[in-house]
Amino acid sequence: MIETLENMGISTDGLFMNANAGFDCNEFRTLCFEYGITPNICMNKRIGNLTDRDEYFDPLLYKQRTVIEHAFAWLDAYKALLIRYEKKAKNWFNLNLLGFFVGFSKKIYPN
Repeated sequence: MIETLENMGISTDGLFMNANAGFDCNEFRTLCFEYGITPNICMNKRIGNLTDRDEYFDPLLYKQRTVIEHAFAWLDAYKALLIRYEKKAKNWFNLNLLGFFVGFSKKIYPN
C-alpha cells in the first residue's frame, strides 16, 4: 500500500490509519511511524495489559470506521462488484455508483 502511494507521488507523512486488533504488533506500529503514519489501532488484549501500554488510541474515531466497513459490506452484496467482471475502470466505477444508489434507496424506502 505504501509503495502504491509513493508511486503515485502521494506523501505518507501525516496520514492517519484506523486498524483492528489484528494489526496490533510492534513491527507494524514501527513501520507506520517510519513512514509518518499515525496508527489508531485497537489494542489486542492477548498481547498484554492495556493499562501498561502508552500507544495512542482514539475509541470514538475507531468506532466511526465501522460506517465505512458497512458501506463496503453493502457493495459486497452485488456479485458483479465483488468478483470484478468489468475490465474497464469506468464501467466498474459506474457499477459501484449504481450499487450505492440501490443500497441508499433501500435504506430510504425499505419496502
